[in-house]
Amino acid sequence: MKRIIFPVIVLIFFVLLPSCNQTRNIVKILQNSECDPPCWLGVKPNITTKDEALNLLIAHPKIIKTETINEFTLGRYNTTTVGFSTSFSRLESIFVIEKDLISYILLDIDTKKMELSQGIELFGIPEKLLLQAQPCKEQFFGQSMCLRAFLIYPEKNMILSYEQRSSDLDHIDNSENRKIDRVFFYGSQENLLSKILNSEVKVIKIDWPGYSVIDLSSSK
Repeated sequence: MKRIIFPVIVLIFFVLLPSCNQTRNIVKILQNSECDPPCWLGVKPNITTKDEALNLLIAHPKIIKTETINEFTLGRYNTTTVGFSTSFSRLESIFVIEKDLISYILLDIDTKKMELSQGIELFGIPEKLLLQAQPCKEQFFGQSMCLRAFLIYPEKNMILSYEQRSSDLDHIDNSENRKIDRVFFYGSQENLLSKILNSEVKVIKIDWPGYSVIDLSSSK
């Protein structure tokens, strides 16, 4: 499949957040966001411009450093990725800017994660659950595949996501203590899904099943 390469500017934003009760930091941060989803830290997908987003981040008291680390120039279409580090993860989260507007926000979380039940308590029952086999997160060697779940909230323009690190793709354990490791806030669901799903790999779409182990063998 032919891919189009767009110009990319990558900026790193280092964010210092409170360290107390770190295991629940991501929950507190989402609870105490300055605006409702899909807005986060005052940044609103498809509304906030690139300059406005950068000014909001730079002016935010938790931002302690910014750095431009890469830049490509190709054609007129501009895509900017703004990365930021937080105390709830050693992984960089990102803002993606397209045509001078924020396209989507990804909070990428590692050890200090939110349980699925906490996400449901915060945001309610998702409309759909999308499942797809994808390369395992933080995989540096080999081609191991994991099963990734996407909880879709179209009315909030957001997605919660978790990974099942198992070579057995015949079922998924959607239990309440599953760890949410990614949160997306977006302007266009179609645009976001085209970037985070592999169009060449089957996607399983089901209604919210509750907290249960889901048999996927008949869906292959």
